[in-house]
Amino acid sequence: MTLARDEALRAILECNGRRGDVLCAFSVSGESPNINCAVAAAKEMDIQVVALVGDPASTTAQLADYAIVLGSVEPGIAEDVASAVMHSMYCAFMYENAISLPAEFADAG
Repeated sequence: MTLARDEALRAILECNGRRGDVLCAFSVSGESPNINCAVAAAKEMDIQVVALVGDPASTTAQLADYAIVLGSVEPGIAEDVASAVMHSMYCAFMYENAISLPAEFADAG
C-alpha cells in the first residue's frame, strides 16, 4: 500500500488520536492539503481542532472548531506569532494543575 503525501498526517492522527483529544493545526495559508486532510480526520474522530491560521476565510479555519487568526499571511510574521501562541498553549497545559509555577515564571511579574 502506498500512502499519499497528503494523507501522512491523517494516518498518524488515526493511529494515535482518541476522542476527547485536541488537534492544534498550524497553516499560514490555511490551504495545505496535508493539514486539511488531518483536520477533516480529526472531525470524523470527534477530536476538537484549534487552528492557527493567517487567513480567517481559509479551509483550515472553516474546518476548525476554533480558529486563532495570526493577523498576517506573510510566513515570517505568522510563524513568529504562532510560535508565541503555541508556547502559551503548552505552558497552560503543562501547568494547569500545578501547585506552583517554576521559578522562571514566578519572577515574570
